[in-house]
Amino acid sequence: MDQPAISIFIAVFTIALIHSVLPHHWIPFALVGKSQGWSLARTLGITAVSSLGHSLVTTAVGVVVAFLGFQIARYAEATDVITGGILMAMGLVYITMDKRHTHNHGPLDPALSDRAAAMSLFTMVTLSPCVELLPMFLVVSNLSWSSLALMGMTLTTANALGMLFLTGLAYKGVQRLRLERLEHHERKVVGSVLLIIGIGLILYHYAH
Repeated sequence: MDQPAISIFIAVFTIALIHSVLPHHWIPFALVGKSQGWSLARTLGITAVSSLGHSLVTTAVGVVVAFLGFQIARYAEATDVITGGILMAMGLVYITMDKRHTHNHGPLDPALSDRAAAMSLFTMVTLSPCVELLPMFLVVSNLSWSSLALMGMTLTTANALGMLFLTGLAYKGVQRLRLERLEHHERKVVGSVLLIIGIGLILYHYAH
């Protein structure tokens, strides 16, 4: 592999790692995992599967971009709105369940089923491909299929490392905050944060 190709893969790894720092790639996993009562291992497992889905979609879109041209990439940016909408919906569910629990004074049960929560997280991050990496696929469009596959593995590794590390860190941080001391308000806090991230993502999309 020549020096320019090596530089491209280093750039892909770096961009993917930086992309994984975006709040909606790890904060929702930590907060939902804590609210659902998931262990750290289960939370990271769901994060890993979601990260893989995210990387596969980014790679698939990237391959299409490589062969059809970069114009198609602008359509991928619309997924920010879908991602933000999913986060807002999850946030509203937690807030609504918090109010219902406060009025009923019943036992604290999960606001969402584990399957629904996991699928929502998976869908949220999978439908948000790393648009910043798409130009890199266009750059290597004249290379071999093996190079495109290697690029996909590179971004998958970087994205997984970033998401797992930050989710684990945030999960531990949330544990130390001991949100259960807030009793009936824990879900409201989790829902509000998800709602804010979702709104912020949509506003950011339309601002750019």
